[in-house]
Amino acid sequence: MNKNIALTAAAIIVGCASISSNASDLAALQGRWTVAKTSQEGQAYSQVLQFENDQLTFQILGSDSKVRLISKGTVKSTKAGPLDLLSISGLRAGRSEQEMQPVDDTRTLVCTVRDGRLFLASNFDRVRENETPGAETYVRAADSAALNPEAKLLGNWKMDVTLGDNNYDYELRIAKGPNQLEAVMVSPRSGEHRCKTVRLEKDNLTIELDRDIQGNPVTFVYNGKLSADSLSGRVEVKGQDELSGAWKASKR
Repeated sequence: MNKNIALTAAAIIVGCASISSNASDLAALQGRWTVAKTSQEGQAYSQVLQFENDQLTFQILGSDSKVRLISKGTVKSTKAGPLDLLSISGLRAGRSEQEMQPVDDTRTLVCTVRDGRLFLASNFDRVRENETPGAETYVRAADSAALNPEAKLLGNWKMDVTLGDNNYDYELRIAKGPNQLEAVMVSPRSGEHRCKTVRLEKDNLTIELDRDIQGNPVTFVYNGKLSADSLSGRVEVKGQDELSGAWKASKR
């Protein structure tokens, strides 16, 4: 995880930690909240908020679910109509729980819970180096797969394709772009190939990839089913029924 992500993470926990110590204000926020993200380098990761009474733990987890950054603090809140203005005290942060150090900063964020989602705005209170204002939507961990199935899809996959009598191995990299899903298929024989389209409808995945076969442009269509940690389905070449086969992939 790069430095900017770590700084942003610290900023989020600083602001997030301002939930009120009033039990009625905290009731809607108690528990674990998650959001799936993609770094500037195309790496998938997730952010986790854990509310326990007036204590908040924030974590950044890599695509392997290992902790990249953790922060803890005592939370307070000030009501502004339907919104909460958030602040933090006693903040500590580090790359592991054993490495946490005090953070000398105060922040104000805004949050609200609607339709089972936590909407959080950060870095609007003042200018900070390497941090820009932004808003994020968290879902409860128990509901994250249903509300955001893309979270299971993002990251790197080991992919095996059987086409006719031939077997091929690839690495499939899937990330969240500005407006849609993006993917790159990496061949140990011919390098990187950017996919034309990536669509996920519930747990049904479709990937289209333009390639060249013996000087002829063709489009491969991969249709598959997404489960907890695997992908599998059929592959075909548009307009060439004789070129079809099967594929599967597992999360790296």
